[in-house]
Amino acid sequence: MPAGAFSLLTAGGPLVPVIVILTAVLWMLIIERYLFQTRDFALVTGLAVDRWAQREDRSATSWAACAVRRAYMSSLGRQLDERMGSLKGLLFVLPLLGLLGTVTGMIDLFDLVAAEGQPPHTLMAAHLAALVLPTLAGLTGAVSGVFFVSHLERRRKRLRQALPGQFLLTDDSVEARR
Repeated sequence: MPAGAFSLLTAGGPLVPVIVILTAVLWMLIIERYLFQTRDFALVTGLAVDRWAQREDRSATSWAACAVRRAYMSSLGRQLDERMGSLKGLLFVLPLLGLLGTVTGMIDLFDLVAAEGQPPHTLMAAHLAALVLPTLAGLTGAVSGVFFVSHLERRRKRLRQALPGQFLLTDDSVEARR
């Protein structure tokens, strides 16, 4: 890590490294969800649809068929929902951690002013500049992921809405006439 980046991490107080780590976790989760939605979900859905198609009983009037269909769709829906709550939680927590870092930095600055009476202006200016870093880090981390998390949420809803069309039920009245 370059010396300038390390000094930024330490200058902002103890919460800036935590914010950076949580931002990295946020992006790992975003990438994982994109990979799941674009690649893995189609495979998992294909396997479930194949198992559904192999069933003899897919009648719309059969309680068992409807229960199995709901179970398949529920299982796939849960897989789509995984980690979305964590993503939204991180988007909510990151700016709050930044504000907490700024507030604790302000308390430290007030302690410094109380201890020294009137500290030199250069020391106060350096302290005030460092106060902004946690808020900047928290907001940057959250804002960088807002678009992608909302896009993932829209894709999740669209994929979930398409599930009933993939698990088709047969109509008994049509079957009986044949």
